[in-house]
Amino acid sequence: MKVILSGLTAAGKTTHTRLLATELRIDALHTTDLLLSALGQSVEDGHTWLRRLKEVEHSRDRDQSADDLVDAALSACLASGQDCVIDSWALPWRSGSETLNIWIGSDRYSRAVKCRVSHLQEKVLAIDEAMSHVDEKDTLTRHRFVHRYGFDIFADRAPFQVVMDNSHLIIHPTPADAETGIKIFHDALVAVVKAWRDSTPTALDSFLRTASDQSRACVVNLSQSYLAAINWPGCVDAAPLMVPVRII
Repeated sequence: MKVILSGLTAAGKTTHTRLLATELRIDALHTTDLLLSALGQSVEDGHTWLRRLKEVEHSRDRDQSADDLVDAALSACLASGQDCVIDSWALPWRSGSETLNIWIGSDRYSRAVKCRVSHLQEKVLAIDEAMSHVDEKDTLTRHRFVHRYGFDIFADRAPFQVVMDNSHLIIHPTPADAETGIKIFHDALVAVVKAWRDSTPTALDSFLRTASDQSRACVVNLSQSYLAAINWPGCVDAAPLMVPVRII
């Protein structure tokens, strides 16, 4: 089983990759760690893109073989029999139908809030400053991927069987709000993934029937291929979902 979590800067990819891997008792693979290792730079505690964004990006421009090494490592992981959860911006566009690709949507303000909270112990960022940082990282990554791979991460959702969203979960830039939002989203994510892993709708159906509106709102779009993979009765028509999830 391989699950790939993707999303823009500070959407929650790294946090939820770690939590989901722990929940499922499988390995977690973080693309940023692979990239830093390929560049010969230290792997830090998740603050790399705040501390050293320009340094890392300039290193990638000078030595584009680092991205080649990362792509090769990720391709090798996909080809292996290893069960894992992978945190990656670009991999869903290069993976096949054997992986579950999940897009974590999160609006600009919510991502700025998460960015601010995650760096409180190191530096107190104003929300506007956090937004500027998020925008800079998003823009650099978008341009790099359009040039390198030919897809637009801002607009293309074709590779994703599931689209989720956590924009509504963290309103105030406080650690307490962040922890609460993470827990709510994690429960929704686990239900989606377990249904796919087990090829049965049980986990998702139970979640949709018992979760709060706030929790169910985390599940936005489910593809026909996902519903077929979990053997949803009638694939859609015979058993309507309990929430207005859009089928794509």
